[in-house]
Parts: sequence; structure tokens; C-alpha cells
Amino acid sequence: MQALATPETFPNGRLLDYPADWGSVSGPELKNAEIPFTPVPAGSEGALVAELQAAVAAHKPLLMRFWAPHWVLAEVPVEWLKMPPCDPNNLAECIVAPPVIKVAWAGFRGKWPAGYELMKSLQIHADDQQKMIYAVDKQGKNLDQAVDGWIEEHQSDWQSWLKAAQN
Repeated sequence: MQALATPETFPNGRLLDYPADWGSVSGPELKNAEIPFTPVPAGSEGALVAELQAAVAAHKPLLMRFWAPHWVLAEVPVEWLKMPPCDPNNLAECIVAPPVIKVAWAGFRGKWPAGYELMKSLQIHADDQQKMIYAVDKQGKNLDQAVDGWIEEHQSDWQSWLKAAQN
């Protein structure tokens, strides 16, 4: 933990947190779990990314709150830490990942059964999303080029979606 402490947080480690204006529950989460880290808000999303890149370049440890998918995760390897479980009676002091839900019109399945099966099967992994975001945001590709690259590399994925729609 001392490797993650700073003069401002010593003897606690530092958790680089979301910018203050985003809001965060890191403080209560850390306190409730009795984890000796002090959350320090980043100035912006760019500051979070820059600090992550700098830590990797310097081979220094960094504990930060972040999210996926994000383009920087296509170029910087990270390890996700599992936080202690949240108190289900007090989720205001805990970040719970929202479920990803596909929503369609109630009559969609009846009117377009093949389209319904296609949408039910369609799933793109966060790593693949990050690579496409990186291609657009950092490599100057347009959206069509990024998607075309994914389609070329993942034929078995989307072909299985089409098969599901044809059954």
C-alpha cells in the first residue's frame, strides 16, 4: 500500500477517483469496506487517461476508478479489482454496474421474428468495442472503417447471429 501512498494521503494509499463534478461514492465505499485508501478526484477524463498512461510508461502502480469500454483500454493493459460486495440496503454508497438491456417495441418479435432473434443474439464484447473506439478516436478511421474491420475479423460472431435469425 505504501507504493500507492502520496504525501497528501499518507499513510493511506491514493485512489485516483472520478472528477469531483461527476460525483463518486469511493469515499463511503472505501470507509465501509475498511480499505485504507483516500480518494483523490482527477481534474477530468483526460487527466485520468494521462495519469494511467504515465503510470504504465513509468512502470508505477496506480489504483484508479475507471470504466469500460474506453479507447485507452485498447492500448493500456489494466487489471480490474473486485470490490467487497455492496450493502443491498444502501446502494447510495456503492457503485453498481448497470445491466446492459436490449429494448424493443412489444410487437417487434411478432412482426419481425428474424430481426428479433438477430437482436437477441447480437453481442459485442467490451474489448472489441474499445478497439473500434480507439480506431476512430486515435487512429483517425471513420466509423465505417472501424466497423468493417470488426466485421472482417469476427465473421463467426456475426454469422452465428444470422443463423439464429434464420432458425
